[in-house]
Amino acid sequence: MRALLWLLAASAAWAQRPAFVYVTSAGARLVAGQSFASKATAVDANGATLSNQTWVWSSSDDKLVSVDSNGQITAKFPGIADVIATASGVRGTVRVQVLPALIEVSPADREVAPGDQIEYRARVLNSRGEELEGVPLQWTVTGADGFNNNGVSMGRNGILSAFGVGRFNVRAAIVYATGPGQFVPQFAGSARVDVRQPGTWRVRRIAASNDTRDGMLLRSSSNAVAVGGDGLLALSASLDGLANGIVTSRGGALDVWAASGAAGVRPGTVIMTFDNPAANRRGEVAATSVVVGTGSYGTANNLLLVTREGPHFLTLAGTSDAGVDIIRPQGTTRFSLNDNTQCAFTAAYRHPVTRVDRVGIFMVDSDVYHQLLVPADAVLPGLTGPYTFDRDFALDNAGVLIFVVFQAGNRHVYRRTITGAYERVAGTGDKVAGNTITQASQVAISPAGHFAYHLYTANAGHYLVLHRLGEAPRTLPLSDLRQVFHVSLSGEVLYYGNGGAGPGVYGWDGAQSRAIALLGRLTPSEDPLTEITSASFGAGPDVIVHGTTPRRDLLIYRAMPNPAVLIESGARTFGPAGLAFESLVPGSKQGPPYLRNVYSRSGAIEPGTPAIAIVAPGDRLPEGGRFDGNLLQRTPDGDLLLTTATSLQRLNPATSRSLFRFPYSMDGGTLYGAALAAANRSGVTAMLVNNSFPSQRLVMVENGAPRLIAHIGGGDPNFRTSSPAGGVFAANRQLSVDERGRVIALMDVNGGPAGVFAYEQGAWKPLLIAGNKIGSDTVVSIDLVRVAGSRVFARYAIAGNFVSLAAEEADGWTRRFGRGDASPTGNIAGNPGAFEVLEDGRIAVSFSAGGMVCLGVQRPGQDIRVVVLGNAPTGDGDLFLTVDSVDLRDDGRIYFTGLTAGDRLVAYVAEPIQ
Repeated sequence: MRALLWLLAASAAWAQRPAFVYVTSAGARLVAGQSFASKATAVDANGATLSNQTWVWSSSDDKLVSVDSNGQITAKFPGIADVIATASGVRGTVRVQVLPALIEVSPADREVAPGDQIEYRARVLNSRGEELEGVPLQWTVTGADGFNNNGVSMGRNGILSAFGVGRFNVRAAIVYATGPGQFVPQFAGSARVDVRQPGTWRVRRIAASNDTRDGMLLRSSSNAVAVGGDGLLALSASLDGLANGIVTSRGGALDVWAASGAAGVRPGTVIMTFDNPAANRRGEVAATSVVVGTGSYGTANNLLLVTREGPHFLTLAGTSDAGVDIIRPQGTTRFSLNDNTQCAFTAAYRHPVTRVDRVGIFMVDSDVYHQLLVPADAVLPGLTGPYTFDRDFALDNAGVLIFVVFQAGNRHVYRRTITGAYERVAGTGDKVAGNTITQASQVAISPAGHFAYHLYTANAGHYLVLHRLGEAPRTLPLSDLRQVFHVSLSGEVLYYGNGGAGPGVYGWDGAQSRAIALLGRLTPSEDPLTEITSASFGAGPDVIVHGTTPRRDLLIYRAMPNPAVLIESGARTFGPAGLAFESLVPGSKQGPPYLRNVYSRSGAIEPGTPAIAIVAPGDRLPEGGRFDGNLLQRTPDGDLLLTTATSLQRLNPATSRSLFRFPYSMDGGTLYGAALAAANRSGVTAMLVNNSFPSQRLVMVENGAPRLIAHIGGGDPNFRTSSPAGGVFAANRQLSVDERGRVIALMDVNGGPAGVFAYEQGAWKPLLIAGNKIGSDTVVSIDLVRVAGSRVFARYAIAGNFVSLAAEEADGWTRRFGRGDASPTGNIAGNPGAFEVLEDGRIAVSFSAGGMVCLGVQRPGQDIRVVVLGNAPTGDGDLFLTVDSVDLRDDGRIYFTGLTAGDRLVAYVAEPIQ
């Protein structure tokens, strides 16, 4: 009996022995200095929980973790350990990681100079703020914001040695011997160190593209007004000469629907301009928009749809769709947008098979679905061989496209039908009224599909042709036809020419012409119409005319049936817009900086609070004429060189004077206008002029009279100038005049080496040309020239696209700085970018190093010094992605512009600290 009882007791005891033990804790990662509960659970072979177990608790490393008899865990020291629970000889474990509460690295954020050393120490603290002694740490240093760390080194003992400028993170880390899983591989503390050259520069922002202003005044617009059939007027307008925007009106307030300065849809881009608007009857406006920034996708021309709610991107530059790659919009017209929100536009694209870049006409809808309406290789009836697309096309509501192509100096009008077929409408060599067509162009279309175009014949003059749907074409012979403007829903065409009562805007319904707005006649503004930019049918019977008068640079008015001014320059707009600028206006060594604003033409802004427009396209200049925005240059003493259609002028805040008047008869030809111009402090002026000769002319202006110094380009051997290095001058890319009176020109040359040439004492001589040696390097090309006083500096390339800067010296050229040189960041410098110079040899230059963009200054015989470091935010909080233009002044100040990580263009000044 006693034996039986013993067997029963043993059997019961054996039955309670666990098959498995499971241990859990409050967490896998524990903070040193804190206690946490753990729990053990025993189960039998069937998974049933067993109770009344006697537990023995232990730790695999008591230095790291301790555990009491109740399973209470105390985290003591950083590391990884197992907590063990045992019952009846069966054990279970849970692995825990002990982390510090904080690693405190000292000294805290510091600024030091190259050559300095810093001894760092770290305190590892637990949850009670107590320091844990003897914790092994790994010291490292990394470039801040993901950039390089080549400017510093870090020893195992925590001593940092600085030898290059930059921003760095010093890290003291506990490294855990663990693989991927629930444990962190390391725990670190850090401090920031900025290594800067001794503080010799004060850097501050003076302008930014997102400096917005509301209620700006309207100035002129070079784009035609877009008129929707519902009465909406839209134009790309200059706002106070500071900003650009799509301004709309329905006969009342002028609302800014889209404006410059806003961030683009892609990071690192900024919207700058809006061009060639088109409007439909749904209150929508399409326009191309220049977007600047980094990268290729979304930068350059984009296509926008603008409504009262703001802009919506239809086609980003670089889009792939419609079976092709890298679509890059080029332009729209006033007839691009139909009432179904389909927009036609020309664009470059890349063929997906041949990888060849081509140009075609696309259409995109509001769902951003693209169609290639006319590819570059479309077979057009009556044409053989390659052709290009003219900037002249129109789309109706059915999706029918009228377009003009250009081939061998001839223009032809075609129609793409709704089925996708191409029909020849008219072109060079065809007949109209028995006369041979010389040119066909200037198409216009109505939403209903009626369209018109302009034909020219050598023996009978101009013809206006109107195609009404379902009718035979009608022709109107005219002695003068300048532009086909619009076609109404009923099939009446507006044109600019002489319909019998003098030059102006006429309407022609296919039978009779009616005069609508004639040059010289009074407008509703009570002054005469002097220029006509565009005309359109509006809502109902309204006819809208866009032009100028002697008192108004911009006038948009309803000419009939009830004449009234609708929009005029000087009117106040409603809605914010940001500064539109792309670079500094180069050339000045004195005076305030000027920013080159960007519309379709350029003006000048003086930054400040507030910024001021010095001159904007369309402005009247003191010496007469309107500034055309095509030439904008500064002289060394800060004057502006500007052009109008009739003059070259030199302008400053105190005085202005005309340097030259156009047109000017010279040597049996006529000079029409300046394409380039330059002048020195003493007033020696040079200009590249367009003229009636088969080449451009480079002339010096002395006492208002030009002296020919070179023919540039052209195929006539009688109008060529030989290069002193061989060949003939083919193109003048840059022009300067130094203080010795030398004309310095960067020239392309046919039949000889291109480069920098100087005209002095009646002869040209090469200064630096392809093939010359600078040191042991052979110059391949020169792409940028700067002149200071009597010294010339150049940016040149050698084989492999290694770019450097060089200075003209008495005994030749000296290389100063370039790709492959040591950078103050501790890296190797990349190719130099924008640069400016002083006569004492100082160079301010943008360059990249170690993934950073930098602005530096170099004196002759010295290493380059960093003024701005790309990964170091300025005091205004800007982090530069690019430095795009540089302007170095006689007093040592450096003005520069660039793009920031905050999607804005900024202008800065760096002032030397004495």
